[in-house]
Amino acid sequence: MGTPIQDVYRKFLGMIEDEEWLLVEDEVIEDLMLNYLENATVEFNQCKKDLSIDYDTMTFEETLSMNEIMILAWGMVIHYLQPKIKREENLRQFVSDKDFNKLSNANMLMRLMNLEDKARKQLETYQGKYRFKEFTGWN
Repeated sequence: MGTPIQDVYRKFLGMIEDEEWLLVEDEVIEDLMLNYLENATVEFNQCKKDLSIDYDTMTFEETLSMNEIMILAWGMVIHYLQPKIKREENLRQFVSDKDFNKLSNANMLMRLMNLEDKARKQLETYQGKYRFKEFTGWN
């Protein structure tokens, strides 16, 4: 039996700590997280294991290492942030720069973009460690 997707969800939720999600129905949150996870698995193309999900048991086909779980969780964080960034960018297009700055949405957009940048760097760090974990040198 493989790794339950809940293991990845727990890591992801610990990274985002989004209090707004307390107001959303569990089924909607599950759907969002599954979408983020599916997107993260597509991007984790260097994974040495099969990242197929058994949707009946909601587990991965294979048992994942902690590093693989962390890579997927960081990928989920990026996909979680992208709609928030797009929403702020769309708002910027509909209001004047003065109003946008006045509403402090400019600060929010900058913070979200910085968070996404940090998440991408973390993801790259974990992926780099993953790729070279068993590397023994050039022979």
